[in-house]
Amino acid sequence: MNGYIKSEAKEAYKKFLKEAKNPLKIFEKRGTLKKFIDRQKELSAYNSVYLGVKNVELSKIVGSVQKYMDFDKNFVPKNKIIEARWCNIYIAYQTNKRLPLVQLYKIKEEYYVYDGNHRISVANFLNFKFIEAEVTEFLPSTHKKEDIIYREKFLFEKETELEGIEFSEIHQYRRIHKEIKSFMDYQMEKYGNEIDYKTAAKIWYKELYSPAIAILDGNNMLDYFIERTISDIFIYFLDHKYYESEKYMEDVGYTYALISFINHIKTNADKSIESRAEIYSYLKEFKYLEDLDMKKTLDRETLEKLKILKEITEIDFLYNFIILYEVDEYIERKGIEDFRSGVEKWYQKQFIKKFEELNKRIKGLPQRYSEHLKYIENEKETIFHHFRSFEIIAKKKYKKKKVDIVANYILDVFIPIVESINMSNIDKNELNKNYINIYDGIYEKYTYLFDYNQNITIYKAAEAYFNYEGAVYFKINDWFGIKYINNKKRKELLLKNINKLDKEWQDFYMELMEKYGEFSKFDTLFKIQELMKKYIEEFSVEEAKNKVKNDLEKLINQQEINVFYKTKRGLIELKQNENYSLVDFYIDIMESSKYLGEDTNYIDIIDLAFSIMYN
Repeated sequence: MNGYIKSEAKEAYKKFLKEAKNPLKIFEKRGTLKKFIDRQKELSAYNSVYLGVKNVELSKIVGSVQKYMDFDKNFVPKNKIIEARWCNIYIAYQTNKRLPLVQLYKIKEEYYVYDGNHRISVANFLNFKFIEAEVTEFLPSTHKKEDIIYREKFLFEKETELEGIEFSEIHQYRRIHKEIKSFMDYQMEKYGNEIDYKTAAKIWYKELYSPAIAILDGNNMLDYFIERTISDIFIYFLDHKYYESEKYMEDVGYTYALISFINHIKTNADKSIESRAEIYSYLKEFKYLEDLDMKKTLDRETLEKLKILKEITEIDFLYNFIILYEVDEYIERKGIEDFRSGVEKWYQKQFIKKFEELNKRIKGLPQRYSEHLKYIENEKETIFHHFRSFEIIAKKKYKKKKVDIVANYILDVFIPIVESINMSNIDKNELNKNYINIYDGIYEKYTYLFDYNQNITIYKAAEAYFNYEGAVYFKINDWFGIKYINNKKRKELLLKNINKLDKEWQDFYMELMEKYGEFSKFDTLFKIQELMKKYIEEFSVEEAKNKVKNDLEKLINQQEINVFYKTKRGLIELKQNENYSLVDFYIDIMESSKYLGEDTNYIDIIDLAFSIMYN
């Protein structure tokens, strides 16, 4: 075995030399290694700092401190004397023998071998990507801009232990220091915990910097800023946030500011309504920013309670403030002094107990019902929200102060919804994918209808959910049902109502939708019809149509309003997962302007829009 590995090492050495001499590689990396001393003199890099043990990419090791004449650029040996040492190291690597750490000198992003040239050579032959090394960094001391930035970066990384933040201008790291310090003060103020600067920096990087960078990069912001880095653009985003907050005289939040910033940049280059921030691809990243914005509005006690609630239940309650109120009420009723103990008891007695009972009773039902349990048993937050609202409904319905919530929920809600779903002929794949959305949509429609008619049943609510054509007879101005109808059905319903109109109005509304996007708010169709009737009282039909078209074009061409619309659209997409067309925006302006008490026929749409933006 010993002889075999030695033979293998010699063959490897010969192969390495042979590959380096291959004529086909004549134009690849050849020549000698870089001299450390040359680079050191060039940058006046004489002050050094020991960085400790690092994993270093082999591709970044470009030279040697002393043995630059013994190897070529790929660390292929240049003389026979090296062979024995090279083969011994090869054997050590192949037999997992522990070798001393390589020692590297670093200048900017380049590494030079102080000790371990042979180990680097063998590692290159074996196609290692990284090697563990002790690193000493030499800092350039010239007054060139790039060297000043590099020194600032070095100090920043040493103080924060954050890497990958690159600026193209001086003093930007100082700005980031202030941001992290402010973030650290905020964390201590909100949570009352003393945290050190490095810990605060890591939280800041995870919760703000990293999500914002992903969104900025994904929206191709680098295309709009020549010779700038994505970190530079992050600073511009922060500047925009401060500007917007000053303009509106309140903190607009990171979410609004980031969407607004991207829309501002894109609209400046292209005013079309398609040129706007991409939201859907970055919902996870936006969630971090939304959490930061939400936490800023809460006091320390509430934040601590929410934290305990999440720790114990392992659920990030969407309705956490309602749940928190219920927990506080339970703790007060039971006379429990410690909040954590109160949450634990509430969770076991009020939360877990209900779900255990729900599971037990549903499993006892016939299979056509019990097989649906798999779809809802992990949706505890949604079902618990149902329990809370159903308790109010059940008390009204049965005129009792106390009802068996679980039993009545199964009889009045679960079984009828399952029956309705089974009769709906929904595609099985769609059902598997969207079951809880359908289930919750039917229930939410039921709770809405119950306020109008306490004799309503789940079956009627499901009929309104699935058979959307018949839903029009319910309070059409409010159009409650459209919230729970999927986009495809919503579009069909919208087009059916447009097709009931005279041909010239059909063409007009279809033209608006084709150019500015489908009306996402169903009542936009009715409100724009009302608006057109009002216009026709004073203008001809063509003049009324042209007024609407001109107003919409004005909204697009006025950049600040265009950005405001796109930002509002982005926030609606983020929070409600709905589209928001320019025509919806136009109608909202007209509706919101009614309080002015003036004849909006003759007020310029730009003036109306600005009045909405700043009030």
